[in-house]
Amino acid sequence: MGVPTKHMDYITALKCAWNLTPCFISGYFDDGMAGGPLAAIQTVDRAVAYIMHTVGVKGSMLKFERASVNGTKCTRLRLPRQLSEPEPDGPDTPEFTAPEPGHIDVLGKILNTQAGLRYDKPQRLGQFKALLQAIVHQAQSTPKRMVSEMALLRALGQACYVTDTCTPLRAFCHAMIEALKIADSWSSKTAGQSLASHSTKRKAANSMGKAAHDIYMSNKAVSIFKEYESQGDPFNDQQDKLLKDWSKIDLGRRIYLPIEADAELQRLAEGLDLWNKERLMPLRSPPGKDAIWIMNDSAGLSGELDMTQRRAGACWYYSPAWATIKWDQELWRNEVLQQSHSSSQELSNGNANLKYAIFMATQDPDTWRTSCYIEVYDSLATVSVLTKMGANTPEMRELVAERLEMSHSVDARILSLWQCREKGQPADDFSKFLNAKAKQDLLDRYNIPVERRPEFRTRAGITNSLNAEFEAASSMLLLDRVETSEAGE
Repeated sequence: MGVPTKHMDYITALKCAWNLTPCFISGYFDDGMAGGPLAAIQTVDRAVAYIMHTVGVKGSMLKFERASVNGTKCTRLRLPRQLSEPEPDGPDTPEFTAPEPGHIDVLGKILNTQAGLRYDKPQRLGQFKALLQAIVHQAQSTPKRMVSEMALLRALGQACYVTDTCTPLRAFCHAMIEALKIADSWSSKTAGQSLASHSTKRKAANSMGKAAHDIYMSNKAVSIFKEYESQGDPFNDQQDKLLKDWSKIDLGRRIYLPIEADAELQRLAEGLDLWNKERLMPLRSPPGKDAIWIMNDSAGLSGELDMTQRRAGACWYYSPAWATIKWDQELWRNEVLQQSHSSSQELSNGNANLKYAIFMATQDPDTWRTSCYIEVYDSLATVSVLTKMGANTPEMRELVAERLEMSHSVDARILSLWQCREKGQPADDFSKFLNAKAKQDLLDRYNIPVERRPEFRTRAGITNSLNAEFEAASSMLLLDRVETSEAGE
């Protein structure tokens, strides 16, 4: 089947390396999974059957499924008659059912061997999204935004499972987690409830989510707890009736849900439509020669500098394919520096610089189009936030959401790395307006010209969001003052 050689490129060698592994086996507490060529799988399969015969292990035939790369699956009908002797001649019950189109379910996830993908079943996603919708409706229907604690616990548990194919989406669970933390909801005996009572409420929350799923998956009214039936009313009317009734269901204690959860849960549901599938064997190839490096740094408040000295969010861009190094900087407003944290300043600057590179790929694709952006920070906290795509403060969560939106518009990898501050001196100098020193440093390193972008980032309409928010607030305040003055006149 071919083995890797030193003359092969990386991708071809990686594919050939898998030829040396005829079968892989993964075991769980009471289940297992094997993958490989048919002959190898049949060997493993008969070995499992031999253990069952010899040791006396029992198992459900329906759990013995086999999926093929042609998009078909089959289910075992019986164990082999003889494990060490040939099968008897004549008609006999086959070991497996005839192959039929479909993909197998492994621990709640669909394993699509034909496309090499792993993802959740539509029914599971539908039920989860509808449960989120019911929780938001419940919060918006009460003056104090009180929602079912058990339903929220269930939603968080499901969120952790359905997002394991794209963990950055868990950033949109922050408001749910905060609500449960404040209410001290982590114990299985919350608020003095017995474990049995807790289990009963969880089942009620499960039924609530299942009924919600039925509405989500069809354009007709369905029953909730078998009490409601469609009477031919329009779907939206029936949905509204059922959502109102959910608010009246006794699911035990209710807790406060922050208002930011409404937008977060909507974004979570939307994100699952885009990022619920993952590759079984993703290729992690090195960045190509077209990679663009974005070396970021932001100068914040410092006791060494007085307020008359300027500070900026800055970066320099480099690609092995370019004839020049490009740099840019955006002056920070002193009010922003005083009112925001250095980590948020670093991330806001990084978002704006990345957004500019993505923008230029549409304006000058011959120069700026790339398969990989490599952004470098000297802030370990910023890289940590970008790695897990989650944050604690509202300010940082908004910047994480900005980054997620940005990823919609780019067909390239984005790698976020950290380096120690001493090695990022040129970016640090640009951020303090020591431009001549930074340019000379880069010229000494790379021996190629260093240019400022002729169309500055801010001139292209791309400013960092912290500056933009303050400018918008200042404009509104000025407008209010003008209107008040005119009214007085």
